[in-house]
Amino acid sequence: APVPTAPSSSDVAPGAPAYGEVPAAPATLIAPTWICSVRELDPAAIVDSVLNALSVTWGKDKVVESAQGAPTLFSVKADRYFEYKGGRYIVSMGESDPYSYTLLRLLESAGYRALRVSSGEGFKTVAEKLLKLVGVAPNLVNHPLQDGKVTTGFFIQEEDADGRRVLITGELVDPRQRWVLAPGCGA
Repeated sequence: APVPTAPSSSDVAPGAPAYGEVPAAPATLIAPTWICSVRELDPAAIVDSVLNALSVTWGKDKVVESAQGAPTLFSVKADRYFEYKGGRYIVSMGESDPYSYTLLRLLESAGYRALRVSSGEGFKTVAEKLLKLVGVAPNLVNHPLQDGKVTTGFFIQEEDADGRRVLITGELVDPRQRWVLAPGCGA
């Protein structure tokens, strides 16, 4: 039986792999990662920055009222109110007292997801609690930056941040770098 022979170099089209070689996989483009540097110490500012990094439209000091005809009527002023992926959320700032605790439980019984953020909490705690609240796994990673440095932060995938990859960090990042969000993590 005839034995196959390798084609000569004149038989191979330019750019085609040679006999026995596996063609290289096509290059895949990795989406850029936006950097959200949260340097604030105030928990309310941290909440605002994380919500901005997630591309969430939120309101400050919004009055939330019960539905028409609800068994328990209420009107509660929420420090932060937002909707995310079909859920309704309330973030309350400051220390817990019996009155505000009762209001949060009332809102939860009406279908709102609620979070209390205390005045002494820092970036890592606030960001982790807020991400868990909205159902985003708080994935704390070391991530390389364009300038060759590595920073630690919460890595957010495209499906959780309106189509963009975001690293939310409490570390200082040079604002002149490409893909760094404006202070407050707005667009």
